[in-house]
Amino acid sequence: MKDIGQQQLPALLIQSSRINSWLLSRKIIQTDYPKKLKDIDCKVNDYINKYPEVNVPIFESPSLFLGCREFLEALAKTDNKTDFFGRSSPSVRAWTEVLSLFQKNNLYLAEVGDSINELAAVQVPRCKMFISDRQKNLLDLRQRLKEQSLNLIRKEELLEKVYKEFHVDVKEENIRLRLLEEAGKVPMLLTEFVHSLTSLKTALQLYVSFKNFVLGGFQDDYHGPEKCYDCCPTLKLLIDSGHVMVFTWKNGCEPEHIEESDDFVPFLLQQEKMKVNQLSMEMSQNVFTDSNVPSELNEILWDENEVGAIDFGPFDVESVENIEIERENMVSTSSSGMPDNPNIDSASQSNVPSSVNERKPTVASGASARYLLDSADGRQALLNDLLELNAFLQRFQEDLLERLDNESEHQFSRTGCNAFKSSGGICCDTIQNIIIQNAPNDLSYTSNDISKMIELVKEALNKLTTSSLSQLMMIRTRIGYLDRLTDRLLDYRRQVELVRTRCSQTQKLIDKALMEQQEKTTQLAQLKNCCKKLVSFLEDELSRICNRQVQITGQFCDL
Repeated sequence: MKDIGQQQLPALLIQSSRINSWLLSRKIIQTDYPKKLKDIDCKVNDYINKYPEVNVPIFESPSLFLGCREFLEALAKTDNKTDFFGRSSPSVRAWTEVLSLFQKNNLYLAEVGDSINELAAVQVPRCKMFISDRQKNLLDLRQRLKEQSLNLIRKEELLEKVYKEFHVDVKEENIRLRLLEEAGKVPMLLTEFVHSLTSLKTALQLYVSFKNFVLGGFQDDYHGPEKCYDCCPTLKLLIDSGHVMVFTWKNGCEPEHIEESDDFVPFLLQQEKMKVNQLSMEMSQNVFTDSNVPSELNEILWDENEVGAIDFGPFDVESVENIEIERENMVSTSSSGMPDNPNIDSASQSNVPSSVNERKPTVASGASARYLLDSADGRQALLNDLLELNAFLQRFQEDLLERLDNESEHQFSRTGCNAFKSSGGICCDTIQNIIIQNAPNDLSYTSNDISKMIELVKEALNKLTTSSLSQLMMIRTRIGYLDRLTDRLLDYRRQVELVRTRCSQTQKLIDKALMEQQEKTTQLAQLKNCCKKLVSFLEDELSRICNRQVQITGQFCDL
């Protein structure tokens, strides 16, 4: 009946943080247990150092006592040798002594209690905090990777756009060579562009006719011939004569002889090709050649005896004071190349040809031997003409639409195809309408015709002012711009590589954080299992000692 009553008693509840205090209050352990546990710990370390050949994995266990017990059980199975007196091996006896020290005065209960408190109060919360920090770090890293990926996409799009603008592959190694090749094609492209300017002939003729018509009214019909006003001279020259040279544009006539221009692109292109070929040969052979190194000059070494043995003969220096110089037949000439001796016959002087009076042939060389649009001045002049023509067409269209609106308001019918012929009785209240009442038939264009002309002019402006053409022209006119443009294209590539490297580094940090988080998660699960194992062991031991069911509560329950 007594045993049945003890079994029906409620379980003893012990806080996991107060296990050793409870054991001390029940006098299950003594108050000097920390010192004794420290002595046992030192003895374990001594045994480990004394038998280094034995692998002792006791520190991997959450409890030193349980680790020693498991190690002793495994050691007893493998080391079963005995001495003459039937005793076990020294290592087995040593670890058996350690276990007996733990069991003396129930020190193993205090050691297990400390281990539970260490796991539940320190290691498990620390592991959870580490996992939480890694989770926040992962969120920040993923956000950073997202921003860097968007930046990488923008950089790659910009890189592809810039390289495509110059017809250069993104992975091109010899960017300088490709830019020189593209710059060498510019004259051909400009010539094709000049051929396309013939589509603006109608618009230019309209501008010339309108200007002559308007300004012709201010001429004196009775004094002097009719004056023809020139409009957009550079554009007119290119339409009429094709892609002429700068010499023709400046002098108004074709050169009689054309010499070499100052175009340095072919020379740079040839040098760059030679450099690339030489580098490719060196890389293929992997041998440095000294073919370009000039050989040393063969020095003549004179021996002192040989120099002294040379006989140059007697060297007599005579006075030159008594030497007479004949001047009778000598003729002095002036700086102009004509003889200035008054004794010479004037008739003979007239027979001497004079190069001053001869006409020098017109020669185009250097900058004047370039094509017109291949020069900065010629390109700017054509650009000004196109802007002027575009402004005229815009104003012409505005006046035309305004006149059509006035006609519709006054309900006048339009007669013929001339938009400027005024019907009788129309109220013309603008200066433009007053001026063009008597406009000729060659100024008769509809609004759609003017719109097409404006589109053609804008198309020509866009072709002439593209970014790639402007920068290739800078290469052809400024020798230092090639290096700057090459560095800029390489800088675009370096920026992409830098952003790509940062993305790769961020991804590595994410992978590392994920791996650490996974390791800590696994470690947390192991710590929880170890803590449960220790609690179960301690509950069984205390229940056996107290002859009553014991249950440990507290922080362990929250794991």
